[in-house]
Amino acid sequence: WSSCSYSSDHDRIYIGTGNAIADNPLPEPSYSNGCLSLDAATGDFKGFFQPPASSSYRPVDNDVDVPAGPMLFRREGKLVLAIGSKNGSFFLLDPDTMALKAERQLLPYDSVGNPFPNIDPGGGVHENMYGVFGTASVHAGLKRLYIGLGGYSNAIDSTTTPFMRVVDWTSLADAWA
Repeated sequence: WSSCSYSSDHDRIYIGTGNAIADNPLPEPSYSNGCLSLDAATGDFKGFFQPPASSSYRPVDNDVDVPAGPMLFRREGKLVLAIGSKNGSFFLLDPDTMALKAERQLLPYDSVGNPFPNIDPGGGVHENMYGVFGTASVHAGLKRLYIGLGGYSNAIDSTTTPFMRVVDWTSLADAWA
């Protein structure tokens, strides 16, 4: 799904992974549906992060590949690893330990907290086509991340879903209305 990112600070590569077993509930086995960290010189395993099932837009969405390339950026002198998922969530990780620093569901909910039917029709296990598919971008001066949302096969509902979220690089709160 994704391209690798390299950290010279840790001499590691990071790559998003897809599912090993189609539509299998999280947690998935064997380093699938997540972000894998490997030693750049040897290929040895260094760490792994898998989005928790609770981060999915809809609980029935089991297909939560991580198709976006991981992004590394410096925030206040410290390196941060950022990754998005098809489930609509975006995560900030410690690139050394792969520990979660922040997370946010980027797909919108209605006024009472329910998923919009046109964003994710539901109805059992199905392909999640609505979340983060591309690598985010960073503006260090504004301390913001730019995260594209979308999908494929005309999956996005353009009347309810922004095509991009611009968020604070620490809290992941919206920086644009």
